[in-house]
Amino acid sequence: MDFRLTEQQQMFRDSVAAFARRELADGALARAHSAQFPHDVAKKMAQTGLLGIT
Repeated sequence: MDFRLTEQQQMFRDSVAAFARRELADGALARAHSAQFPHDVAKKMAQTGLLGIT
């Protein structure tokens, strides 16, 4: 079985990693320990097309 990522999967992985570095890194620890849902983060994810992935 071949477990290597396709080029499309690699591009997706790279774009998600870039989004995380750019938009999520600052404040990640505080959000992880908060009982509040980060609506601002969800909005940014939606704008980037990262919500509703199939």
